[in-house]
Amino acid sequence: MRRHVLTRIPIYLLILALGVYLTMLHDVQPVAAVHPVSFAPKMDFGVGDRPTSIAMGDFNSDGNLDLAVTNAGGTTVSILLGTGTGSFAGKVDFDSGSAYAVTTGDFNNDGKIDLAVANGPNNTVSILLGTGLGTFGVKTEFSTGGNPQSVAVGDFNGDGKLDLTTANFDNNSVSILLGTGAGTFGSNTEFATGSGLNSVAVADFNGDGKLDLAVSNQNSNSVSILLGTGMGTFGTKTDFTTGLGPIKVAVGDFNGDGKNDLVTANETDNNVSILLGTGIGTFGAKVDFESGPNTFGVALGDFNNDGKLDLAVANRDGQSVSILLGQVAANAEDTRE
Repeated sequence: MRRHVLTRIPIYLLILALGVYLTMLHDVQPVAAVHPVSFAPKMDFGVGDRPTSIAMGDFNSDGNLDLAVTNAGGTTVSILLGTGTGSFAGKVDFDSGSAYAVTTGDFNNDGKIDLAVANGPNNTVSILLGTGLGTFGVKTEFSTGGNPQSVAVGDFNGDGKLDLTTANFDNNSVSILLGTGAGTFGSNTEFATGSGLNSVAVADFNGDGKLDLAVSNQNSNSVSILLGTGMGTFGTKTDFTTGLGPIKVAVGDFNGDGKNDLVTANETDNNVSILLGTGIGTFGAKVDFESGPNTFGVALGDFNNDGKLDLAVANRDGQSVSILLGQVAANAEDTRE
């Protein structure tokens, strides 16, 4: 009777082969998981008249994120100091001009967070220098294009100093104002965009190490991407569909894949749209989440210190801010053993 071939293999070789196989399995690295996007129900906090924009930072140096909200019904920004648990103290207002939009940065290099406010009808941006105690100094204004609706910060010419960009509704353009590093800015240079321009955000969307622009187009229900050259200039726009009436746009990694995504505040739909980025300057189809009445501004942060990106949404007609707590960790990885 003929024996099976396997019986001719020494047992120590079988054991050795099994050990090599198990070692190979142990060395296989898990693939990073792409998680679905979700947010907890909103929570509202009172601000001033007709809030239109929102930004965040640690304004009183207590380690908790705070909020700055522009009030288009007046001439102020409201400061809401955070508790670190997803809740905020009552507002304190500071004069800013015809406040339409706000962002943050250290514009005079003193280590304290300052505010930049876009003043639409005044065709200016206001700079309010921070004290580090939750209060701000008297505003200083700089000229922009016509009717700036939004302002964002970045180093567009690579000199290590923070610059400004504004979204100019009347000019259908973005303005670039180069910073001096002392809290002042040079004359504006404008670049053409689409119509209905309401908001601009800054990030590297195609992974080339140069800052790009994302612009919300209210009239065409889209966002435009303008890729930067690293010398303070930008390429021709590419459009991606959002919800109806996108008023503001912001950037974050919502699904933990390490690529920049977009969120838009959609005034007509009373919701926010999430557009997941590909990392090469393009974006996938939108996913919408409910916010509040006449959604008009959005900013990102970890408001309850759980390591996940949350949304703060300004609701103009509701005279409130909605907080949508994220349920996906930023830059999350597969934790399987």
